[in-house]
Amino acid sequence: MHPQPRVFPEQRRDALEAYAHIVCKCPVENWSKTLASCPDGCADQQKGMVLRRIAEGWKLDAIVAEQVERFGSKAAADPGAGKDGSRWII
Repeated sequence: MHPQPRVFPEQRRDALEAYAHIVCKCPVENWSKTLASCPDGCADQQKGMVLRRIAEGWKLDAIVAEQVERFGSKAAADPGAGKDGSRWII
């Protein structure tokens, strides 16, 4: 497990926004909560991944796309979030 990176307050804000767009991979909850709404330890690994990407300067779409690539389309909380980070406009 990687240690949590140091992030600036604006990066923490960006991470919280990203958490709302990514679904926790916990099989017990059956992909039913976003990282923002999951207080359980099952979300820690994904949250850490997001924080590291934010600290590296990644943008939200790229972070979501990486999660989708790694865990499948159910990792995207937004309908239509694609591998390339694109989204449906409804």
